[in-house]
Amino acid sequence: MGIEMDINGFKRDLRRATERAANDGLRQSAQELQRELNAVSNSHGGRPIDEVKPALRAASKRIGMQLSEEELTEFATAISEGVPITVKAQRVRL
Repeated sequence: MGIEMDINGFKRDLRRATERAANDGLRQSAQELQRELNAVSNSHGGRPIDEVKPALRAASKRIGMQLSEEELTEFATAISEGVPITVKAQRVRL
């Protein structure tokens, strides 16, 4: 007498649970980043890029993110020029 286990079913369930958790985390991070970008855009829209970058750096740090210099420049340029920024989380599939 032994224990039988459907390992394939377990793997499938584990993969689905992992995907769900990863996607939930990404969605939450995207919402937090969007909220911070909106705040910086409202407070620094139209200002020079050199003034926007430190505000972006501080905003991203508040939510535990570190934007690259390229991302800071891209976002700061958009905010400086009044271009809306929309953050979208891409779905993870394992």
